[in-house]
Amino acid sequence: TVSADNGCQSSKTVNVVTETGVDAPDGNPFMLKIYPNPAMDFVNLEMDVRETDDVLIEFYNSEGRLLFNDRAVRGNRYYRNIDINSYPKGIYYIRTYNSDISKVSKVVIY
Repeated sequence: TVSADNGCQSSKTVNVVTETGVDAPDGNPFMLKIYPNPAMDFVNLEMDVRETDDVLIEFYNSEGRLLFNDRAVRGNRYYRNIDINSYPKGIYYIRTYNSDISKVSKVVIY
């Protein structure tokens, strides 16, 4: 919860799922692979969207600021290389979602 000097408050709940390495864990609906993780120069995202609706991808810093977004189109395999050289060290989050499912994965930049 965040409070302003004028008494206004705002709150938001975020569910975080921790993943490391190349292999996606069981129950990963989009078969998202994030590597390397932890990362220093770039992060690769791979996903199989052949048997699900389009998937939206959002990359956030630890303050919740959106840094990157994209769409993985149904019927395809998705691959994206994200240059993270300009981002400070820290914890970042990748949200993948469609109309049925939402998932948040953690990325460490060192």
